[in-house]
Amino acid sequence: MPQSNPVNPEDANRIARLKTRLECVQFAKNVEVTRPDLAAVARRHGIELLLNEQGLTDPLLRDIWGGVYAHEEVLYLKHKKHLKANHTRKAIQNHGEIGGVEAIVLAPGTEGFGRMRDAGLLDRTFEFVVLRHPEHFKPTVVSTASQKLKPWLDESGDLAAIN
Repeated sequence: MPQSNPVNPEDANRIARLKTRLECVQFAKNVEVTRPDLAAVARRHGIELLLNEQGLTDPLLRDIWGGVYAHEEVLYLKHKKHLKANHTRKAIQNHGEIGGVEAIVLAPGTEGFGRMRDAGLLDRTFEFVVLRHPEHFKPTVVSTASQKLKPWLDESGDLAAIN
């Protein structure tokens, strides 16, 4: 289900040389107008760097915290300053990682979902986390996640091209 952002080898090398999240943020900011596709790849790389810094190895926890960090990237794009996803973090603090994801997925859709899509991070939403790890979530949560993502999934359940 990963969102595909094909880049040429030269651009891939440019991104790979970025060693910190802040370098990725600055790079994305520099290329956003002329190369939004490359900006999205830089954002993804920054999220992966954060996950690696946290030492997260469990695929479910990497996906959950990758979703939190992606949401924070979207908040940065909206507000032009780094903010914590306080609502999301509070849900996780109050209900645990799985319970927090369930509570957020079961809540009505928000404009943040559209912003994640626009930033090229739709596959980092908690709905996708649920679909990638359905064995960890209640059937009602899996069904809700599937319904919310239906417009962006192809017939095999993979993320369709977003134009």
